[in-house]
Amino acid sequence: MTEEIQDAGGIPDLPPDEPMLYHWSVALENSLYSAVILFLTVFLPLISMEDTNAPMYALAAYAGLTGFAIYVFYWRWRRTTVTFRENDLHIFRDTLFKQDKKIPYNRIASINVNRGVIDRVLGTSRLMFNINSSVNSVIPEAVVTLRTDLADKIRHDLSRKIYGSNLDAHTEDNVIPSVVSISNRDIILHSFLSQPTVTALTGVFFLGVSIYETYFMMAGGELTAMLILALTFFITFGVIPITVQLIHYYNYKIYRIKDTVYIKCGMIRLYNTSFKVNKINAVRLKSPFLARLMGRSYLEAEVVGLGASDGNEKEITPLMCPLKDRRTIDAVMSQVIPEFVYDRSPVKQPRIAVRTIYARAAVLSLISVAGICSLIYQAVYLEVISSDLSKIFYILSATVVIVFFLHGELSRRIVEMDTGEDHFSFLRGVLDRVLTTVAYDKVQTVRIRDGPLTRPYGLATCRVRLLTASGSAPVVSGYFRAKDLEVISETVLERIKDGRYDYRAYL
Repeated sequence: MTEEIQDAGGIPDLPPDEPMLYHWSVALENSLYSAVILFLTVFLPLISMEDTNAPMYALAAYAGLTGFAIYVFYWRWRRTTVTFRENDLHIFRDTLFKQDKKIPYNRIASINVNRGVIDRVLGTSRLMFNINSSVNSVIPEAVVTLRTDLADKIRHDLSRKIYGSNLDAHTEDNVIPSVVSISNRDIILHSFLSQPTVTALTGVFFLGVSIYETYFMMAGGELTAMLILALTFFITFGVIPITVQLIHYYNYKIYRIKDTVYIKCGMIRLYNTSFKVNKINAVRLKSPFLARLMGRSYLEAEVVGLGASDGNEKEITPLMCPLKDRRTIDAVMSQVIPEFVYDRSPVKQPRIAVRTIYARAAVLSLISVAGICSLIYQAVYLEVISSDLSKIFYILSATVVIVFFLHGELSRRIVEMDTGEDHFSFLRGVLDRVLTTVAYDKVQTVRIRDGPLTRPYGLATCRVRLLTASGSAPVVSGYFRAKDLEVISETVLERIKDGRYDYRAYL
């Protein structure tokens, strides 16, 4: 029956309790990866040995290890089966390290599709099953590779069972339009302007150093280590982040059917993500400095139960809308996630918070100036620079002090919070601003923190952790009165006591 299902010309109905093999491309892909790794770690080091027989030894070792890896992955593939049963997914592997995994359908948070280059060439798809757990925050609970038509049928049959969607695969993926018009030009702009300001400035700085060093080399100089280092940092902080964004979000599309959100994107690897709205813990409206100058922001969601086959954080925190004007962002929220739309009445940090903010700036300035002073002293003592150049200490120190106090003053005017009936929100950031809206019912812990700089003025900060799959970073507030921050934890407890919070709605 396994071969009948895999080799059938059409898309067969799947009988329950009928095990089948993954597509053979799983063994091929793993073998190719192993061949590349062995080439870099075995073949190249051996062939570089100062021995006339080195090429023969290198080739023999590489061929033997690669052949063994191919056999192991083929054997592993032949002894691994997946069964789509009536109520659960069953994965069984009868190898040296056995696996017997059962995933109930009612515990599955999302079923996503990931198609890489090999998948697109061979006509296969990877189904990624994620459950309501923090264990699979980076890696899905199960990844099943099947022929594309079979994978589509399974995904949409299970989606109808889990999400209640009555649309077939063709209608759902190709006919329904995106709720917002996103061109690839928008994605290109998003790739450049959505970068954090520090990352962008670092990339620009090393680009300038690279240009200067290149001009020096073309004028008759030699290739320097500074040029290589500058190019490396420019690629790391400039080229790679932009390229990753562009490739990941190319051909972006988002729509909603009933209570399920669908997102499709990808240039080389195709991503097809879906999740229920009640799995969204929080939404973040991000406004990097350069994008904000153009009146643009972008929207992300934090979703419980999403995982990524390759650890890609973009799959865990899906993009709900790339860089657009605020009017378009509001339209997306009202159509896709109206549950997070509410009338905000934010409050700024109290005026007395300026004492804490300036005291913190003074402490940071003192530590930084002491560090600069130590570095300059050591440089002069080791005669790396002359004592005449030590005046740069004064320039750097003054710059650092100004930056810390200016940042503090701006944050006092910008940072705000709001507590609504079903949601609360924090606005943080000076250059890159983030407005995070959180549902009370997704709060796991609330920690009110005060210290020697805040306690004398009745102030504190709030750190909120969510019921999230990705959630290593808490949602943090600015400096507010402790009694105002305690409203969040009190509201969470009240919703539990009076029944407004029903955990069954989020299963």
